[in-house]
Amino acid sequence: MIDDMLEERFPGEETTREQAESILNELGDPAEMARKYRGQDKHVIGEQYYDMYWKVLKLVLMIQAAVWAGCWTIRIILHLMKATMQMNVEDFILIPFTGDGLWDLIPQLLASVGAVTLVFMLIEYHHVKVGRPAEAWTVAKLHTEPSGGKPIKRADSIVSLVFTTIFLTVLCAAPEFLGAWVKEADESFRGISIFNMKTFYQILPWFILAFGMKMVRDVVILCVPRYTPGVCAVIYTTEILSFLVTVFVMTTRQVFNPTFVQEIETAFRRSLGGSNDLMNYYTPERLGYIIILIALIGTIATFVKTTIALVSYRKHA
Repeated sequence: MIDDMLEERFPGEETTREQAESILNELGDPAEMARKYRGQDKHVIGEQYYDMYWKVLKLVLMIQAAVWAGCWTIRIILHLMKATMQMNVEDFILIPFTGDGLWDLIPQLLASVGAVTLVFMLIEYHHVKVGRPAEAWTVAKLHTEPSGGKPIKRADSIVSLVFTTIFLTVLCAAPEFLGAWVKEADESFRGISIFNMKTFYQILPWFILAFGMKMVRDVVILCVPRYTPGVCAVIYTTEILSFLVTVFVMTTRQVFNPTFVQEIETAFRRSLGGSNDLMNYYTPERLGYIIILIALIGTIATFVKTTIALVSYRKHA
């Protein structure tokens, strides 16, 4: 059709860019044109809203699953506190909302599917203009889309956000449970924290800052899942700042429990001084340097991966 229109409008001429754009602008938005050829059949959610429906539905389900996982994490922490501190956790208002397990999550997800579907059914029925451009479509609009560059999997950022949220929840609510566990004579459990609890809450804001920057990066990637220059700048900045915070905390603060090994030896009534026992090599300073090394390797790997993707973007731009 486009070739025929060009031949009819500009017979015998070699097609120029301006001529081709004039024909494409006359034909209009490809999605609208395709819709006319398919016809407007009766449907619950039509082509106009279908893509938006799936985006909203997936976002709602992921948020609900993440909230459920966070609530269950807190519930587990509270029950551990009950076992170790004899706290009456049933009085916490959070408990009734976490349900009895996975079987309680399934009807909640199904209810969310029904609610989102009902909303879009009403939007479709009343032909509400949602997310449609105010001005007419032109070829120039294609130029605003990011060209080249490697796409980023949203799933990686979602998994990172969920696990970071869970870890920060545990870190803020019960850091004393991150370490070794000892079963007492009365069948209760006592935790030996890997952290230095005397100074931990002075260090906690730095932990939140470091992980918070990672979460900012993941949110940006969810919004723009491509290695564009802007996204790469955010990745570079957050990685550098997060690494610097890690180095600062590990080298200037006593993060880890200096008597961790001694407390374990006392609790289990055995020495950890054997040459084959890894705990024999534990010191707070050594563990801090190991974490810095792991953070450095992760930062370098992220920089290399991002730089390669950015170079690819430049080649295709």
